[in-house]
This record gives sequence, structure tokens and C-alpha cells, in this order.
Amino acid sequence: MAAGAHTCCHNSAQKCGCKRGYYTQYYGDKPELIKEAIAWAESGVWRNGFDKAKPHSSVNLADFYLQYQKNPQQWQALFDYLAKTDLLSIPKGKHKIPGSDLVVSVEDSKNEPLEKRRSESHNKHIDFQYVVKGTERFGLIDH
Repeated sequence: MAAGAHTCCHNSAQKCGCKRGYYTQYYGDKPELIKEAIAWAESGVWRNGFDKAKPHSSVNLADFYLQYQKNPQQWQALFDYLAKTDLLSIPKGKHKIPGSDLVVSVEDSKNEPLEKRRSESHNKHIDFQYVVKGTERFGLIDH
């Protein structure tokens, strides 16, 4: 996610004290969409049985809501897989999620120091991150 417009009280994440996150697209001029997306996210109907799912405060709920509406079968397959799979037992590597075009990439590694790491971004797919065990640091770069 690139740092961008912020959809809350100040329209700027730098000025905002609510820490609602950075957004990939500005929706501040669409208050009804924001309200609908927040209600949808809080309802949890999208979880499809994966009750551990809770969007991080940096998630753009309007983007999540709109992306879910575009590909509900893919999202349902993802959350169904997460709900019904022993995630700790999946071997390292890439594994197709049945009934979808999705791929699970399982890594079990130690991160290099931040100075040695390269940035990662996606323009053609959504990168859903879920840390099963341990910790991971995610950052946002404005590019």
C-alpha cells in the first residue's frame, strides 16, 4: 500500500491522531461508501468462518470492501481455506487454494536486517498477509 490520502477527520495521516491508516485510494469524498465499508467490515460477514480475521488499522476498508465485491468467490475461498486448514502444518512453498485462482506462499525464515531488504509491491494482485507464528514487520513506502 502506498501512503496516500487519509479518510478521516483531517484528510492527512500526518495530522490525524486516530491512526486509521494509509490508503491506496482516496475515498474522503464518498462518506456513504466509507460508512458502508466500515459497517460491512465490522459485521464480519466476509470472514466465511475464519473468526480470527480482523483487519489491521492500516487496511483501507473501502478498498477491501470494493475488492471483495469484485471477487467474492476468491475471498470466500481464501477465508474458508484459512478457517479449515491447520496453517502450522502446511509445508514451505507455494500451494494452490482449491476452488480459486489463489496461491498460498508459506515461508519459514528469519528476516534480513531492514537495510538489506528490498521493497515489495503488487499492481496486479492482492497480497493477503497472515502471520501464523512469530512476528513480522510491515511498512509502507510512498512510491
